[in-house]
Amino acid sequence: MIRYLPKFALIFIFLIAASAKAAKFSPVFISALEFGGDKLIDVTYTDGSKSNIEAGRGIILGGGVNIDLTETKPHTFEAQATLGIKWTSTKQATNGSVDWYRFPLELISFYRNTEKDFRIGGGLVYQFGNELKGSKDASNASVKFDNSTGYVIEGDYFVGAEKNITIGFRYTGISYIPQIAGAGSVNGNSYGFNFNFFWP
Repeated sequence: MIRYLPKFALIFIFLIAASAKAAKFSPVFISALEFGGDKLIDVTYTDGSKSNIEAGRGIILGGGVNIDLTETKPHTFEAQATLGIKWTSTKQATNGSVDWYRFPLELISFYRNTEKDFRIGGGLVYQFGNELKGSKDASNASVKFDNSTGYVIEGDYFVGAEKNITIGFRYTGISYIPQIAGAGSVNGNSYGFNFNFFWP
């Protein structure tokens, strides 16, 4: 059932938007920096230094659409659908490195207060293409993971003259299962800061 949740959630959000007479669609650019989760790999270099990758750590870049579902002020409700990439890497070395890739599809509903310039909400995240990828001498560290479904909680504060920029805090709850026989799940829970830009 879990694997069908993203499709159902996407259909649900756009049905709500289509039924709302005052629905306003705005393109949105999203970015975030997150930390946390189980350690996936620990690398030791020839100079004695170390570098590691945590399952929840990474930079998120992406885009999508934000839908203002109501015209009542100051209390409004929004739905946001975005697709992006989440990535982090070990320290680069001449003989190889390890990268951790995920592609998150996020579907979030928000309550927004236009007088206090904040919003808070939560929803689903579906991450696919999850792969720990090693290069050169680190190629034996490569592991693929099953697609994963989790949840996101986010709070944002609107800034700027047009109030079309947000800075905020987010938490993601998710786990990953390596495509290795007998392997257990990996805790990918993360927390971090986000920056969003909305086109008028």
